[in-house]
Amino acid sequence: MTDQIADKLINQCPDVDFEGLSLRAIIRGNPDSSNEERLRFNRKPKQVRAMCSALLRGYIGSFLLSKDGRLTLIRYEYPFCEQTEDESFEEEINGDFWMAMKARKTRERVFVPFRSSKIVADKTSWITQAPRKLPTGNFFKDSN
Repeated sequence: MTDQIADKLINQCPDVDFEGLSLRAIIRGNPDSSNEERLRFNRKPKQVRAMCSALLRGYIGSFLLSKDGRLTLIRYEYPFCEQTEDESFEEEINGDFWMAMKARKTRERVFVPFRSSKIVADKTSWITQAPRKLPTGNFFKDSN
C-alpha cells in the first residue's frame, strides 16, 4: 500500500521537538493495547472522493501545538480536489489523548501523551514501538 500523506503539525511549544517525526493520528486509549481508537472531532471533513492513492481519505488535517502545550485542530485541506475549498476553524482537543507519530527514517511508531489537555514533554513518558511488519510470502501462489 502507498504510504499515506501525514497530517500537518505546527509546533509553537518550546518544550518539545518532533524532528524526524510525522503526525499520523490523534488517539484515545492505551497505545500498548488493542484499546486505542482514533479521536473523532466535532468538525467533520467534507466527504470527497480519493483522487490520489497517497491520500485515500481525501484530506489533510492541520494541528497547532501552542506555546503552552495545548493541541488544536485548525484546518482541513483538500489538495487533490480542486472543487473543494480548504476549511479553517479552531477545535481545541481536551482531556487525555495521544499523538500517534511515525519516525521517517526508522518507521517506528511514537506515541506522545497529553494529560488534562496538555502535552507531556518528558520523552521518558513517550511510547516507542517497532514498525509493524507486513506479512511475507507469495500472495499469488496457488493453494493447490
